[in-house]
Amino acid sequence: MDLQNFFVTVNSGELNKEITNSSELFHHFCNHNYQDKEIEESDIVIFGIPEDRNAQKLDSSKAPTIIRKKLYNLTLNFPGKVQVLDLGNLIPGNTLNDTYWGVHLVVSELIRKNTIPVIIGGSQDLAYGVYLAYEKSNTALSLVTVNPKFDFNFEKDFDYDSYLNKILQDSKTDTSFDYVNIANQAYFLTEKEKEYITNNHWSYYRLGAIKDNIHTTEPFIRNANFLDFDISSVKNSDAPGNPLNSPNGLSAHEACQIANYAGLNESIKTIGLFNYVPEKDISEQTALLFAQMVWYFITGVYSRKGDYPVTDIEHNTKFIVSYKDQEYSITFYKSTKTGRWWMEIPVQNAQENTIIPCSYGDYKKACQEEIPEIWMRFFKKFN
Repeated sequence: MDLQNFFVTVNSGELNKEITNSSELFHHFCNHNYQDKEIEESDIVIFGIPEDRNAQKLDSSKAPTIIRKKLYNLTLNFPGKVQVLDLGNLIPGNTLNDTYWGVHLVVSELIRKNTIPVIIGGSQDLAYGVYLAYEKSNTALSLVTVNPKFDFNFEKDFDYDSYLNKILQDSKTDTSFDYVNIANQAYFLTEKEKEYITNNHWSYYRLGAIKDNIHTTEPFIRNANFLDFDISSVKNSDAPGNPLNSPNGLSAHEACQIANYAGLNESIKTIGLFNYVPEKDISEQTALLFAQMVWYFITGVYSRKGDYPVTDIEHNTKFIVSYKDQEYSITFYKSTKTGRWWMEIPVQNAQENTIIPCSYGDYKKACQEEIPEIWMRFFKKFN
Protein backbone atom coordinates (compact mmCIF):
# COMPACT_ATOMS: atom_id res chain seq x y z
CA MET A 1 0.00 0.00 0.00
CA ASP A 2 1.41 3.38 -1.03
CA LEU A 3 0.81 5.57 2.02
CA GLN A 4 1.69 8.76 0.16
CA ASN A 5 -1.63 8.48 -1.68
CA PHE A 6 -3.40 9.16 1.62
CA PHE A 7 -1.52 12.34 2.55
CA VAL A 8 -0.85 15.93 1.66
CA THR A 9 2.76 16.46 2.67
CA VAL A 10 3.82 19.39 4.81
CA ASN A 11 4.31 22.66 2.94
CA SER A 12 7.89 23.26 4.03
CA GLY A 13 8.00 26.74 2.54
CA GLU A 14 4.97 27.95 4.49
CA LEU A 15 6.02 26.17 7.68
CA ASN A 16 9.57 27.46 7.45
CA LYS A 17 8.24 31.03 7.68
CA GLU A 18 6.99 30.19 11.17
CA ILE A 19 10.24 28.67 12.42
CA THR A 20 12.08 31.15 14.61
CA ASN A 21 15.21 29.09 15.26
CA SER A 22 17.40 26.66 13.35
CA SER A 23 15.25 23.82 14.63
CA GLU A 24 16.75 20.41 14.05
CA LEU A 25 13.30 18.91 14.50
CA PHE A 26 12.02 20.64 11.39
CA HIS A 27 14.96 19.62 9.22
CA HIS A 28 15.11 16.09 10.60
CA PHE A 29 11.43 15.11 10.60
CA CYS A 30 10.12 16.80 7.46
CA ASN A 31 11.04 14.74 4.42
CA HIS A 32 8.61 15.59 1.66
CA ASN A 33 9.72 12.93 -0.77
CA TYR A 34 9.83 10.00 1.64
CA GLN A 35 9.82 6.46 0.35
CA ASP A 36 8.29 3.31 1.81
CA LYS A 37 11.71 2.23 3.06
CA GLU A 38 12.03 5.43 5.12
CA ILE A 39 8.70 4.73 6.81
CA GLU A 40 9.84 1.21 7.72
CA GLU A 41 13.11 2.60 9.14
CA SER A 42 11.26 5.13 11.31
CA ASP A 43 10.48 4.37 14.93
CA ILE A 44 7.77 7.04 15.01
CA VAL A 45 5.65 8.67 12.32
CA ILE A 46 3.62 11.82 12.84
CA PHE A 47 0.52 12.67 10.86
CA GLY A 48 -2.31 15.14 11.20
CA ILE A 49 -6.03 14.62 10.56
CA PRO A 50 -7.76 17.89 9.58
CA GLU A 51 -11.25 16.57 10.30
CA ASP A 52 -13.94 18.13 12.51
CA ARG A 53 -17.32 17.24 10.98
CA ASN A 54 -18.29 15.36 14.14
CA ALA A 55 -16.65 17.77 16.56
CA GLN A 56 -18.13 19.89 19.33
CA LYS A 57 -16.38 22.93 17.83
CA LEU A 58 -15.97 23.08 14.05
CA ASP A 59 -12.46 24.48 14.10
CA SER A 60 -10.27 21.57 15.13
CA SER A 61 -9.47 20.68 11.51
CA LYS A 62 -6.88 23.49 11.61
CA ALA A 63 -5.12 21.93 14.58
CA PRO A 64 -2.35 19.89 12.86
CA THR A 65 -0.86 22.90 11.09
CA ILE A 66 -0.71 25.05 14.22
CA ILE A 67 0.68 22.25 16.38
CA ARG A 68 3.40 21.58 13.82
CA LYS A 69 4.45 25.21 13.92
CA LYS A 70 5.03 24.89 17.66
CA LEU A 71 6.62 21.44 17.45
CA TYR A 72 9.24 22.48 14.94
CA ASN A 73 10.31 25.40 17.08
CA LEU A 74 11.47 22.95 19.75
CA THR A 75 15.07 21.78 19.88
CA LEU A 76 16.39 18.31 19.19
CA ASN A 77 18.07 16.74 22.23
CA PHE A 78 16.74 13.21 22.42
CA PRO A 79 18.92 10.54 24.07
CA GLY A 80 19.62 8.52 20.96
CA LYS A 81 19.44 8.44 17.19
CA VAL A 82 16.13 9.95 16.15
CA GLN A 83 14.14 8.10 13.51
CA VAL A 84 10.96 10.16 13.20
CA LEU A 85 9.08 11.00 10.00
CA ASP A 86 6.24 13.45 9.43
CA LEU A 87 3.87 12.01 6.82
CA GLY A 88 1.82 15.21 6.50
CA ASN A 89 -1.97 15.48 6.80
CA LEU A 90 -4.38 12.68 6.01
CA ILE A 91 -6.75 13.64 3.20
CA PRO A 92 -10.30 13.66 4.66
CA GLY A 93 -12.83 11.42 2.96
CA ASN A 94 -15.99 12.51 1.17
CA THR A 95 -17.89 11.29 4.22
CA LEU A 96 -16.91 10.84 7.85
CA ASN A 97 -17.01 7.06 7.43
CA ASP A 98 -14.53 7.44 4.58
CA THR A 99 -12.20 9.33 6.93
CA TYR A 100 -12.53 6.67 9.66
CA TRP A 101 -11.77 4.00 7.10
CA GLY A 102 -8.73 5.94 5.86
CA VAL A 103 -7.44 6.23 9.42
CA HIS A 104 -7.96 2.49 9.83
CA LEU A 105 -6.00 1.64 6.68
CA VAL A 106 -3.11 3.98 7.48
CA VAL A 107 -2.75 2.96 11.14
CA SER A 108 -2.98 -0.74 10.20
CA GLU A 109 -0.18 -0.34 7.68
CA LEU A 110 2.03 1.64 10.06
CA ILE A 111 1.60 -0.91 12.85
CA ARG A 112 2.41 -3.66 10.34
CA LYS A 113 5.60 -1.78 9.52
CA ASN A 114 6.41 -1.72 13.26
CA THR A 115 6.38 2.04 13.59
CA ILE A 116 4.35 4.11 16.07
CA PRO A 117 1.79 6.58 14.65
CA VAL A 118 1.51 9.86 16.57
CA ILE A 119 -1.79 11.40 15.46
CA ILE A 120 -2.51 15.10 15.88
CA GLY A 121 -6.20 15.80 15.32
CA GLY A 122 -8.92 16.72 14.71
CA SER A 123 -11.92 15.68 16.77
CA GLN A 124 -11.74 12.75 19.17
CA ASP A 125 -14.23 10.56 17.32
CA LEU A 126 -11.29 9.89 14.95
CA ALA A 127 -10.14 7.41 17.61
CA TYR A 128 -12.81 5.12 16.18
CA GLY A 129 -10.74 4.82 13.00
CA VAL A 130 -7.75 3.76 15.11
CA TYR A 131 -9.91 1.17 16.87
CA LEU A 132 -10.88 -0.28 13.48
CA ALA A 133 -7.19 -0.84 12.72
CA TYR A 134 -7.00 -3.22 15.69
CA GLU A 135 -10.44 -4.76 15.25
CA LYS A 136 -10.08 -5.56 11.54
CA SER A 137 -6.65 -7.12 12.03
CA ASN A 138 -7.71 -9.11 15.12
CA THR A 139 -5.01 -7.37 17.15
CA ALA A 140 -5.50 -7.25 20.92
CA LEU A 141 -6.28 -3.75 22.13
CA SER A 142 -5.71 -2.16 25.52
CA LEU A 143 -7.24 1.30 25.27
CA VAL A 144 -6.48 4.11 27.73
CA THR A 145 -8.39 7.36 27.38
CA VAL A 146 -7.39 10.52 29.20
CA ASN A 147 -10.67 12.34 29.33
CA PRO A 148 -12.83 14.17 31.90
CA LYS A 149 -15.87 12.22 30.63
CA PHE A 150 -16.37 8.67 29.36
CA ASP A 151 -17.59 9.66 25.88
CA PHE A 152 -20.11 6.86 25.58
CA ASN A 153 -23.26 8.86 26.10
CA PHE A 154 -26.02 6.26 25.78
CA GLU A 155 -28.59 8.89 24.79
CA LYS A 156 -26.79 10.11 21.65
CA ASP A 157 -25.90 8.85 18.22
CA PHE A 158 -22.27 8.43 17.23
CA ASP A 159 -20.34 11.70 17.65
CA TYR A 160 -17.52 13.34 19.63
CA ASP A 161 -19.43 12.72 22.88
CA SER A 162 -20.48 9.11 22.30
CA TYR A 163 -17.93 7.52 19.93
CA LEU A 164 -16.70 5.14 22.66
CA ASN A 165 -20.12 3.55 22.94
CA LYS A 166 -19.68 1.64 19.70
CA ILE A 167 -16.09 0.63 20.55
CA LEU A 168 -17.03 -0.70 23.98
CA GLN A 169 -20.22 -2.41 22.80
CA ASP A 170 -18.29 -4.21 20.07
CA SER A 171 -15.49 -5.24 22.45
CA LYS A 172 -17.14 -6.09 25.76
CA THR A 173 -17.19 -9.84 25.08
CA ASP A 174 -13.52 -9.87 23.98
CA THR A 175 -11.29 -10.79 26.93
CA SER A 176 -8.22 -9.53 25.06
CA PHE A 177 -9.71 -6.01 25.07
CA ASP A 178 -9.14 -3.72 28.04
CA TYR A 179 -10.31 -0.19 28.75
CA VAL A 180 -9.13 2.33 31.36
CA ASN A 181 -10.18 5.95 31.71
CA ILE A 182 -7.85 8.38 33.50
CA ALA A 183 -8.57 11.86 34.90
CA ASN A 184 -12.36 11.79 34.74
CA GLN A 185 -14.29 14.32 36.81
CA ALA A 186 -17.15 12.92 38.88
CA TYR A 187 -19.68 15.66 38.08
CA PHE A 188 -19.54 14.72 34.38
CA LEU A 189 -20.32 11.02 34.99
CA THR A 190 -23.57 9.12 35.43
CA GLU A 191 -24.13 6.12 37.67
CA LYS A 192 -25.19 4.11 34.62
CA GLU A 193 -21.86 4.81 32.93
CA LYS A 194 -19.83 3.89 36.02
CA GLU A 195 -21.76 0.65 36.48
CA TYR A 196 -21.25 -0.21 32.81
CA ILE A 197 -17.46 0.07 33.19
CA THR A 198 -17.35 -1.88 36.45
CA ASN A 199 -19.63 -4.66 35.19
CA ASN A 200 -17.34 -5.23 32.20
CA HIS A 201 -14.19 -5.40 34.36
CA TRP A 202 -12.75 -2.15 33.05
CA SER A 203 -11.45 0.72 35.21
CA TYR A 204 -11.64 4.45 35.71
CA TYR A 205 -9.55 6.75 37.89
CA ARG A 206 -10.83 10.11 39.02
CA LEU A 207 -8.84 13.28 38.65
CA GLY A 208 -8.68 13.72 42.42
CA ALA A 209 -7.16 10.26 42.86
CA ILE A 210 -4.19 11.01 40.61
CA LYS A 211 -3.59 14.74 41.22
CA ASP A 212 -1.51 14.16 44.37
CA ASN A 213 0.75 11.71 42.55
CA ILE A 214 0.62 11.52 38.75
CA HIS A 215 3.00 8.56 38.93
CA THR A 216 0.03 6.37 39.93
CA THR A 217 -1.10 6.52 36.28
CA GLU A 218 2.12 4.96 34.99
CA PRO A 219 1.17 1.26 35.32
CA PHE A 220 -2.13 1.80 33.48
CA ILE A 221 -0.42 3.71 30.69
CA ARG A 222 2.31 1.04 30.54
CA ASN A 223 -0.38 -1.51 29.72
CA ALA A 224 -1.85 0.51 26.82
CA ASN A 225 -1.58 -0.20 23.10
CA PHE A 226 -3.49 2.96 22.23
CA LEU A 227 -3.43 6.17 24.28
CA ASP A 228 -6.36 8.41 23.35
CA PHE A 229 -5.79 11.89 24.84
CA ASP A 230 -8.50 14.57 24.89
CA ILE A 231 -7.14 18.07 25.54
CA SER A 232 -10.34 18.71 27.51
CA SER A 233 -8.73 16.72 30.33
CA VAL A 234 -6.39 19.67 30.94
CA LYS A 235 -7.72 22.61 32.95
CA ASN A 236 -8.70 25.65 30.93
CA SER A 237 -6.03 27.94 32.39
CA ASP A 238 -3.31 25.61 31.06
CA ALA A 239 -5.07 24.74 27.79
CA PRO A 240 -7.57 27.42 26.74
CA GLY A 241 -7.93 25.86 23.29
CA ASN A 242 -10.18 23.06 24.50
CA PRO A 243 -13.95 22.78 24.06
CA LEU A 244 -14.85 22.06 27.69
CA ASN A 245 -13.71 25.25 29.49
CA SER A 246 -13.43 23.43 32.82
CA PRO A 247 -11.51 25.23 35.60
CA ASN A 248 -10.45 21.79 36.87
CA GLY A 249 -8.29 19.22 35.16
CA LEU A 250 -4.76 18.02 34.66
CA SER A 251 -1.95 20.56 34.63
CA ALA A 252 0.25 21.02 31.57
CA HIS A 253 3.10 19.37 33.45
CA GLU A 254 0.95 16.31 34.24
CA ALA A 255 -0.16 16.02 30.62
CA CYS A 256 3.49 15.99 29.50
CA GLN A 257 4.32 13.38 32.15
CA ILE A 258 1.55 11.13 30.83
CA ALA A 259 2.92 11.51 27.29
CA ASN A 260 6.38 10.57 28.55
CA TYR A 261 5.01 7.47 30.31
CA ALA A 262 3.36 6.48 27.03
CA GLY A 263 6.68 6.78 25.20
CA LEU A 264 8.42 4.61 27.79
CA ASN A 265 5.74 1.95 27.27
CA GLU A 266 7.14 -0.71 24.95
CA SER A 267 3.63 -1.99 24.17
CA ILE A 268 2.32 1.32 22.80
CA LYS A 269 1.35 1.13 19.15
CA THR A 270 -0.61 4.39 18.68
CA ILE A 271 -1.07 7.72 20.44
CA GLY A 272 -3.72 10.24 19.46
CA LEU A 273 -3.94 13.88 20.60
CA PHE A 274 -7.40 15.27 19.91
CA ASN A 275 -9.96 18.08 20.34
CA TYR A 276 -7.70 21.11 20.11
CA VAL A 277 -9.78 24.14 19.05
CA PRO A 278 -7.51 26.85 17.53
CA GLU A 279 -10.11 29.65 17.53
CA LYS A 280 -10.17 29.60 21.34
CA ASP A 281 -6.39 29.44 21.66
CA ILE A 282 -5.55 33.12 21.20
CA SER A 283 -1.93 32.85 22.33
CA GLU A 284 -1.52 29.33 20.87
CA GLN A 285 -0.59 28.07 24.34
CA THR A 286 -2.56 24.85 23.86
CA ALA A 287 -0.85 24.14 20.55
CA LEU A 288 2.49 24.51 22.30
CA LEU A 289 1.36 22.09 25.01
CA PHE A 290 0.42 19.47 22.42
CA ALA A 291 3.79 20.03 20.72
CA GLN A 292 5.58 19.56 24.02
CA MET A 293 3.60 16.38 24.65
CA VAL A 294 4.80 15.01 21.31
CA TRP A 295 8.35 15.97 22.33
CA TYR A 296 7.99 14.17 25.68
CA PHE A 297 6.52 11.10 23.99
CA ILE A 298 9.47 10.88 21.62
CA THR A 299 11.87 11.37 24.53
CA GLY A 300 10.17 8.46 26.30
CA VAL A 301 10.57 6.19 23.28
CA TYR A 302 14.31 6.90 23.18
CA SER A 303 14.67 6.34 26.93
CA ARG A 304 13.28 2.81 27.03
CA LYS A 305 15.13 0.21 29.08
CA GLY A 306 13.59 -3.04 27.84
CA ASP A 307 12.50 -4.19 31.30
CA TYR A 308 9.50 -6.41 30.50
CA PRO A 309 10.01 -9.53 32.66
CA VAL A 310 9.43 -12.14 29.96
CA THR A 311 12.06 -10.69 27.64
CA ASP A 312 14.47 -9.47 30.33
CA ILE A 313 14.08 -11.97 33.16
CA GLU A 314 17.71 -11.69 34.31
CA HIS A 315 17.21 -8.02 35.20
CA ASN A 316 14.05 -8.65 37.23
CA THR A 317 13.75 -9.77 40.82
CA LYS A 318 10.91 -12.20 41.49
CA PHE A 319 8.74 -11.94 44.61
CA ILE A 320 6.05 -14.46 45.58
CA VAL A 321 3.48 -13.29 48.13
CA SER A 322 1.45 -16.02 49.81
CA TYR A 323 -1.81 -15.50 51.68
CA LYS A 324 -2.63 -17.19 54.97
CA ASP A 325 -5.41 -19.77 54.75
CA GLN A 326 -5.50 -19.36 50.96
CA GLU A 327 -4.36 -21.76 48.26
CA TYR A 328 -3.13 -19.08 45.89
CA SER A 329 -0.24 -16.62 45.85
CA ILE A 330 0.66 -13.61 43.71
CA THR A 331 3.94 -13.40 41.81
CA PHE A 332 5.54 -9.98 41.36
CA TYR A 333 8.55 -8.84 39.37
CA LYS A 334 10.67 -5.76 39.99
CA SER A 335 12.99 -4.46 37.29
CA THR A 336 16.53 -3.80 38.50
CA LYS A 337 16.91 -1.42 35.55
CA THR A 338 13.97 0.89 36.21
CA GLY A 339 12.41 -0.10 39.53
CA ARG A 340 9.07 -0.73 37.79
CA TRP A 341 6.77 -3.52 39.00
CA TRP A 342 4.75 -6.25 37.28
CA MET A 343 2.45 -9.04 38.46
CA GLU A 344 1.23 -12.38 37.15
CA ILE A 345 -2.47 -13.07 36.58
CA PRO A 346 -3.52 -16.76 36.45
CA VAL A 347 -5.54 -17.55 33.33
CA GLN A 348 -7.75 -20.63 33.35
CA ASN A 349 -6.91 -23.25 30.70
CA ALA A 350 -3.97 -21.17 29.44
CA GLN A 351 -0.45 -22.53 29.05
CA GLU A 352 1.03 -19.58 30.93
CA ASN A 353 -0.06 -16.71 33.14
CA THR A 354 -0.50 -13.16 31.89
CA ILE A 355 1.94 -10.52 33.15
CA ILE A 356 0.59 -7.00 33.61
CA PRO A 357 2.13 -3.77 34.91
CA CYS A 358 1.47 -2.80 38.52
CA SER A 359 2.91 -0.51 41.20
CA TYR A 360 4.99 -0.91 44.32
CA GLY A 361 1.80 0.02 46.19
CA ASP A 362 0.15 -3.14 44.79
CA TYR A 363 3.03 -5.23 46.12
CA LYS A 364 2.75 -3.58 49.55
CA LYS A 365 -0.99 -4.31 49.65
CA ALA A 366 -0.34 -7.96 48.87
CA CYS A 367 2.24 -8.13 51.67
CA GLN A 368 -0.45 -6.82 54.02
CA GLU A 369 -2.84 -9.64 53.10
CA GLU A 370 -4.87 -7.40 50.77
CA ILE A 371 -5.65 -8.40 47.21
CA PRO A 372 -4.67 -5.54 44.84
CA GLU A 373 -7.62 -4.14 42.93
CA ILE A 374 -5.87 -4.48 39.57
CA TRP A 375 -5.10 -8.17 40.23
CA MET A 376 -8.71 -8.91 41.12
CA ARG A 377 -10.04 -7.01 38.09
CA PHE A 378 -7.91 -8.96 35.63
CA PHE A 379 -8.43 -12.26 37.45
CA LYS A 380 -12.21 -11.89 37.09
CA LYS A 381 -11.82 -10.75 33.49
CA PHE A 382 -9.71 -13.75 32.43
CA ASN A 383 -11.46 -16.37 34.51
